[in-house]
Amino acid sequence: MNTINIDNMEGFNDDNETNNLSNNNEKIKKIKDDSDILAKNLLENIVNTYVTDDDTINDTINKKYIQDKLKIDTILLSSLIFQLSVNNIEVNDIMNETRSGNTKSTFYMSLASLEKSKIEIIKQIDSFLYNIDITYKNILENMNNEKEKSKAETKSSDNNYRNTKDMLKDILHDDDKQL
Repeated sequence: MNTINIDNMEGFNDDNETNNLSNNNEKIKKIKDDSDILAKNLLENIVNTYVTDDDTINDTINKKYIQDKLKIDTILLSSLIFQLSVNNIEVNDIMNETRSGNTKSTFYMSLASLEKSKIEIIKQIDSFLYNIDITYKNILENMNNEKEKSKAETKSSDNNYRNTKDMLKDILHDDDKQL
């Protein structure tokens, strides 16, 4: 009876390949984590540039909206940064292969394709950050307009005078403030 020793078969139980896969998974996880952190920091800096004080976002609806928008924007930007990072790793791998003497034409075609996609990803990131900047500027302007509108409504509702004498007192009092 012949027995087959599976441990000696090629392709089975290859510890090096298993270690390489786990190392690659760890590298990918680290790249993803780094992309998340970078995206979060970039977007928080943009948001903090426009929406700095709590008086601006004292309305809980606005706070929730900004927090939710920031989460979504972080996911999108993180994905773009991750794609760029993986693209850079692939370009480096192909360059290392060609340096070692492997000069297949497919490597050059792949390199050209990766460089083209790298440029597109960079354009997408730039466009995304530009649009985010404009979006948060608009959010701040809208919140300030709502704030001024509510102040004006409050002031107009406070100006219900019982008689002309009260109205004149208020006008004279406003003139004293301006002087």
